Formats: sequence, C-alpha cells, structure tokens
Amino acid sequence: MMSYFGLRRSMRLRISATWPTALFGVRYSASGVLRCRPDAELRERGRGIVRSVARESLDGIARHITGEYMPSELDEAQNALALRLSEWGPAAEGSAVEIRASIALRLAPDDRARSQSYEDARREQQLRHHLDVDRISHLRREVLVNADAARAWWIDLHREGNLPISWDEFNAQILPYVHNAQDPQSKAMRAAVVLAQVMERLESDPARHQQFLATTRVVLQQMNWDDLADEL
Repeated sequence: MMSYFGLRRSMRLRISATWPTALFGVRYSASGVLRCRPDAELRERGRGIVRSVARESLDGIARHITGEYMPSELDEAQNALALRLSEWGPAAEGSAVEIRASIALRLAPDDRARSQSYEDARREQQLRHHLDVDRISHLRREVLVNADAARAWWIDLHREGNLPISWDEFNAQILPYVHNAQDPQSKAMRAAVVLAQVMERLESDPARHQQFLATTRVVLQQMNWDDLADEL
C-alpha cells in the first residue's frame, strides 16, 4: 500500500555541500540530487520552506554518517550514505517530509592534502613506535640477559658516541635491570659504588669520617686483614 507521503508529488533539488569527516579540519565534498515528499501541511507553506526543511534533514542525516569515517574511508562513507538514503523514508521520527537522495562524495584538493599529511604523520609515528618496540625487545633478549652482555653493550654504546664510559651510571641505571646481575664482578662494583657514596657523604662530617674509619679498621683486624687495616 502506498504511504500518505507517496500520494504526493516529489520535489527534486540539486545538492552541493560539504560534510565532516572523522578527522578534524577535513571535509567531504558532496554533490547529487535530493528528492523530497512533504506532507500536506508542510507543502501548503510553500516550496521554499519545503526545500529548506528537506535540505536541513539531509544535512542532519549526512553529517551524522560521514562524521564517523576517516577521509581515507570515502568508499565506506559513500556506501553508508547510499544505504540510508536510497529508499524513501522520513528524515526522522515524526518528520513532515520524506527524502531520498543520490549523493557522490569526494575530497577536494586541499582536504586531500590535509588528509595525506595526517596519514604520513601517522605512519611516521607508527614506524617510530615499532622501532622503539624492536629496540626494547633487543635489549631484553640480547643485552639484559646477564651482566657481561650488558657491560659489552655499554662499552660499545660509548665507543660509537666517543663518550667517556661512566660505570657509576651503568651501575645505577642499567645493572638493576639485568636478569642475572649476581656475578662477582657486579657485586664488587655495587659494593664499590656504595663505599664511594659513603666516603663522599663523610667528607662534610669529619667526626663521623673518623668514626667510620675506626670502625672499618676494627672490622678488618677481626678478619685478620691487618695489612689493609694499617692503610686506613
């Protein structure tokens, strides 16, 4: 059975518009034909009002659809529009007009350029992310497996940059992440770092400095290392 709207003649409008994409600042350019069938009350208000209502209805529908798609998804946006607008239907529940439309979407040169700039920047960021992931994976698999591998990597890193090798920095920032850092050399280096920090703190406190040396001397004597105790 023909609907009430179907009993009325349709009106035909040429359409030229721009509608948003999901990427801020980039818009689809649209052109095509809009057909509308107003109810009797709306038709009586004149063709100008009918056109305005129909065009506003189309814009509302199209903006909601195209705004969900990136510029690179033009075909998907086009298909979604066609699915919604290829058959007669009210613009919204309770609308005074039915519409259908045949619309073609495209990207104007400026919008295409902005979209391409975004895609290029996005690919660059993705590449940088993948390189970071690969570098971290390499560190975990090859460098941080044991202390010897970590030291070799640290030496090689500083040779490439012609930088002085800072073992204090290595012990503080790299060694704690090594899976097997319990070898004698690592333990000795950590102990040396701690003792160096102790002596640095004692430089500003002569009384405690002397107390520390006296205590250390007693400990060395108890361990029968009198030769070391005599050097303090």
